[in-house]
Amino acid sequence: MNEIDLMKRAKFYMDALSRGVNPLTGELLDEGSEIASENFYKCFSYISTVLEKEISRMTVTEKKPKREPFFLSDEKKSIVAVSDDSVGINTVAARINDVIDRERMRGVSGAKLAECLVVMGYLKIETLPNGNTVRIATEMGKNAGVETQKRTDSVGKSYMQNVYSREMQSFLIENINDIMKHLSPKREKDRAAYFPSSDDDEDYYGV
Repeated sequence: MNEIDLMKRAKFYMDALSRGVNPLTGELLDEGSEIASENFYKCFSYISTVLEKEISRMTVTEKKPKREPFFLSDEKKSIVAVSDDSVGINTVAARINDVIDRERMRGVSGAKLAECLVVMGYLKIETLPNGNTVRIATEMGKNAGVETQKRTDSVGKSYMQNVYSREMQSFLIENINDIMKHLSPKREKDRAAYFPSSDDDEDYYGV
């Protein structure tokens, strides 16, 4: 019996005792028993609550073991999908994540990849007249296969989308391990200052 099971058993006893029931027999405690009193019942109920919280905490920890840092083997690189049509960075990240064990290993996100590409010089951050910031392709990025397109959504709002050619998709996949090294903890914090929404916003930058 592991520690969580022992705590569950203890909670079962406390629950029974807090109701004035003998946990072993299921019968009511003898009225003459020293523990058959409201003060004891309240103590047993309190202990049960504490145990429940600890069981919940330990259960969550067991279910979510610490995952290994991201790494893509050559074998996995060879099976990541690429397409002739240009795609957004989120699509590239999703295809990479499709071939790894997400239960065991951390994945990549479009946000992190885009930030690395800024550091590497393929993208740059520009501030718009309204104060918003966007990432767009640099000359080096354009030459490598990154294109910044202006589009309009279904409600008429304009946005910029960076898309990546087949050659650039292949480059990202082949060099993903080295690319991700450009993302330091400090840059991760800085990224939140530029783009405080979610890690799923890297395909679309509102203008």
